[in-house]
Amino acid sequence: MLTSSDTYASSGGRLETTRYQLVGRGFVAPRLDGRNMRTWVELFNETAAACQFPLYFGKNYAALFDLLTDFEWSPSPVGYLLCIDYPEFVLDSEEPSELRLLVKLIRDAAETWREEMTRWDVWGKPMASAVFGAVLHTGRDVGQDPLSRWRFAGANPVPIDQLLTEGDAGPE
Repeated sequence: MLTSSDTYASSGGRLETTRYQLVGRGFVAPRLDGRNMRTWVELFNETAAACQFPLYFGKNYAALFDLLTDFEWSPSPVGYLLCIDYPEFVLDSEEPSELRLLVKLIRDAAETWREEMTRWDVWGKPMASAVFGAVLHTGRDVGQDPLSRWRFAGANPVPIDQLLTEGDAGPE
């Protein structure tokens, strides 16, 4: 079974290297730029573009949760990981409590994918639950822990290597 975390930490090098590994294992792994996600409006726009959300996306918290727990338009045999570059900037123009809401949304979406989603293969047989979460990539020395705001908001990112070294089998 794959690691059941909702946030992963990636550091050093380029985020594209991590994304390449994830996609090679069957994940849908859109790249989001935290510098374009400093407010909720920017976060909705960046996420919608990166994830190729349908045009009916309502650009609000509930609509974001609905589409992050759907991905019908982009099937994956393994799961979905939002790869966020420059995570230290995400919602930094909002009140600190707003990042807590985002962490909760990611955690709740991950829980939904783990526990409540029934997925079917092309032959109509039930499939295992999918992994969902966010990869927080810090490839630069910013002088302090770039994920400190995320940790304060309740995230507990585990190293992405824990997920990448678990093999290609996917969730059980």
